[in-house]
Amino acid sequence: MPERDWRILVEDMREHAIRAISHLGDRTLEDFIKDALVQDGVIRCLEIIGEAARHVPEDVRVRAAVVPWGQIVATRHILAHHYARVDLETVWRVTRERLPELVAALTTLLDDAP
Repeated sequence: MPERDWRILVEDMREHAIRAISHLGDRTLEDFIKDALVQDGVIRCLEIIGEAARHVPEDVRVRAAVVPWGQIVATRHILAHHYARVDLETVWRVTRERLPELVAALTTLLDDAP
């Protein structure tokens, strides 16, 4: 991908993190486990985040070292290829606790972009 396109990938990551947070809303873990539609929406957003992250160039990743790029890509791999092993508690916790941090880091990366 040409250098200029990394911003589109990062914006896709940011947008889908915001969507996942919105899908989860204020649901408790118990509510999340009971709602397959919300699970599907959140998991799909996480897959898109991971797929976009996979294509972000290394020099951009270095500039945003606070972003756990490898973990994000690995999570996408598990969600897409080992779906029977998906731990819904982990999905809920990542969405609740880690995605707001990711949104902030990606926003900073985009704001600081040349």
